[in-house]
Formats: sequence, C-alpha cells, structure tokens
Amino acid sequence: MPPALQRIRSRLERRQWWQVATSIAHGASEDQVTGLAAEMAFFGMLSLFPLTIAIAAGVGFLEPVVGTDAADQVRSEVVAALSTGLGSQASGVTDAIEELFADTRPGVFTVGLLVALWSASRGFRSTVRSIDAVYHLEQRRTYLELRLLSLAMAVVTVPLAALGLVVFAVGPLLGGGAEAADVFGSAQGYEQAWRVLRWPVGIVVVCVAVTTVLHIAPDERTPWRSDVPGSLVAIVSWALSTVALRVYLRFGGSENLLIGSLGAVLVVLIWLYLLALGLLLGAELNAVLARRSGTPREARSALEFETLARRMKRLGRR
Repeated sequence: MPPALQRIRSRLERRQWWQVATSIAHGASEDQVTGLAAEMAFFGMLSLFPLTIAIAAGVGFLEPVVGTDAADQVRSEVVAALSTGLGSQASGVTDAIEELFADTRPGVFTVGLLVALWSASRGFRSTVRSIDAVYHLEQRRTYLELRLLSLAMAVVTVPLAALGLVVFAVGPLLGGGAEAADVFGSAQGYEQAWRVLRWPVGIVVVCVAVTTVLHIAPDERTPWRSDVPGSLVAIVSWALSTVALRVYLRFGGSENLLIGSLGAVLVVLIWLYLLALGLLLGAELNAVLARRSGTPREARSALEFETLARRMKRLGRR
C-alpha cells in the first residue's frame, strides 16, 4: 500500500476509535453508569464477607485432596494480594479474612453458603439489570427468571472461586503437578515456572469469567467474540483503578481520615465501586461496537426505543 494511503487509513482508524471513545463517554453519562455502579458496589459489599466465608470453608473441604497447607497458602495469597492492591488500609480487611479462613467448620460453611448465595444473587441481579440498562434493553425476563439466573451465577461463582484460589496457590492438578515434576527431578523448576505463569493464567481465567458475565447478563445473545473487547477494557480499568486507589491512599493524605475498621470498609467499598464502573464501561464498549455493527441485540434495542418514542408522542397528543 502506498505511504499516502497508509496515512489516510491510519487517520480514519484513529477517527473511528475517537468516535467510539466519545460514544462510550456519552453513553455512560446518558445511562447514569455511576449510579448503577454504586448500586452494584453496595450489593457487592453486602455479599463480600458471606462469599468469603463460603469460599474459605470450601477451601477447607478441599484439604483432604490438596493437603493441610492449602488453606494457609490460599489465605496468604489473598492477604498478600489485598495488601499489594490496597496498601496499609487493607489491614482491617486482611485481619478479618484471616479469621474467616481459620474457621472452616461445616456449620459455618452451611450458614455462610446460604447467606452468600442469597446476597450474591442479589448482587448479580443488580449486575444483570445494570448491563441491560447499558444496552438499552427492556427487561423481558420475569422476576423468577431473573432471580434464577442470578442464583445460578452465584452458585457457579462460589465453587469456581474456591477451586481457582487453590489452583492459584498450589498449582495445576490441585498440587499434583509438583509431585509429577518431582518424579522427573524438576520440582524446583516447576515451582519457579508456576510462579511466573500463574499470573498470565489468572488474567486469562478472569477474562473468560468477565466475558461470560457480559455474554449471559444481557437479555439478548451475541457471539462470544463480540463480548471480549468489553472484558479486556474492564480488566485494564480494574488494574488502573486499583493502582490509582493505592497511590491516592498512600500520597493523598487520607491516612488521618480513614482509620481502623471503618476506613478499611470504606476503602473496599470504593474499590468495589471502581470494579463495577470498569465492568459497565466494558459493557458500554460492547454496546457501542454492537450498534456500529448492527447486531440483532442492537436492532432490538433500536426497536424498543422507537416503540417508546411512539408511546411518548401519543401521550403528548392527549
């Protein structure tokens, strides 16, 4: 391709991406994404500790398979991740998590699981409704259908989260990979390789999970690949917002304002709000791309808006 045509093509591509960015900003303002994210963060906060109880007890139930040190490894990994992401303000939360992981009695697991499923399903229902609002889709699901979908998402999340934490801490095959490597005399190399590879693997798993949420939450289905851009935007925004929050807490002079357990809870609530905001921005990107490509989901959205406009016009005539 001649250099002149290449320059024209690059300018057109930059202009298209600028149009996409402005469409996302306009859509986020029109859809009141900040308010939807606040609702998601509130219900996420309500379900955080019950979910942690259920996941911690679930990890304890896996100890006969992976060994007695699995729960300790998972606990240390979770505490280290929170300390790295939120800094000194995470101390109150990490202390609570250590206590939750230390108590893995069956009774605690049963009560925690029931409470976690109820509260998490409410959080997922808020997520589903928020993503539908971003896509401008009228909710056609009945209350029972929406509740069952939210409950199913919660039921799948708890065991997968427990299993994922164990695999992240002890390695593939629930620790069996280290034993297999030890047979061939390469246990040390295996441990070093897994320390490096587990983060990329974890990012891929999170990307798949976010893509799944963005795929099944809206009331219309599109190909899976159409939901990948939004998940990538969500993950990148999560990383950037976590770093920004940590920098703010460290240098923003908030140490005197956020003290003790109340400060830790407030920091986690702000963090959950940023995560919810990132997820909805990813959904906004998918909605913009769907609108530009003319997918069935966006066609239905346009039809619903046209129907609503006609109703408003009739009311105006009356």
